[in-house]
Amino acid sequence: MMIRNPFGLSVRTVEAGGDFVLLVTGGQAHIGAAAVAYPAEGGGTCTQVIGLPGHKEAELARELADMACSRLGKAVTVIAGIHIDHATPAEIRAMVAETRALFHGELEVLADRRKRHGGTADGQAWTET
Repeated sequence: MMIRNPFGLSVRTVEAGGDFVLLVTGGQAHIGAAAVAYPAEGGGTCTQVIGLPGHKEAELARELADMACSRLGKAVTVIAGIHIDHATPAEIRAMVAETRALFHGELEVLADRRKRHGGTADGQAWTET
């Protein structure tokens, strides 16, 4: 499902075995950062992030990967690339808030599918929010 928003934000998901890859883009889509999170022994998550020089998505990618890993209990990779020319601080805050909301919605869909289909999302290659 594609939800229109003023920044062209989207979240796309592919199931990789029992794990997940989530692509978060908006404006001029690109790869700015990638974060991999996996369940840690004893609870919590372990996360590693690679941010491309000059890009500012690394912290958002980390936050979203941690959120997805905690919610789904699986290894996840979040690839993030959001670029709007000359965005103001208020627009950036709005984009981040909208990204979090879209991402949370996608996680709810994935968690529901996993519950209904015995631990897998249902075999769909991509979902789109």
